[in-house]
Amino acid sequence: MYVRPIVPEDREPLVSLLQRIELFRPEEVTVAVELIDGALDRSAESGYTALVAVDVEGGKERPLGYGKYTTSV
Repeated sequence: MYVRPIVPEDREPLVSLLQRIELFRPEEVTVAVELIDGALDRSAESGYTALVAVDVEGGKERPLGYGKYTTSV
């Protein structure tokens, strides 16, 4: 396992992960996906950065989770 910056290919597996977490209400998943999209946008306006923990299985990366933070103050 290792941690790297988020890439567009991470979006679908991360959304799927969020949808499987029973503690999250649908509106919380919606907000989390918006924040993932903001991190993927990488525009100065979004202010969000995300790091993804990935595992490698059969030479293919599998996102395990992510952390996001804002760079704006």
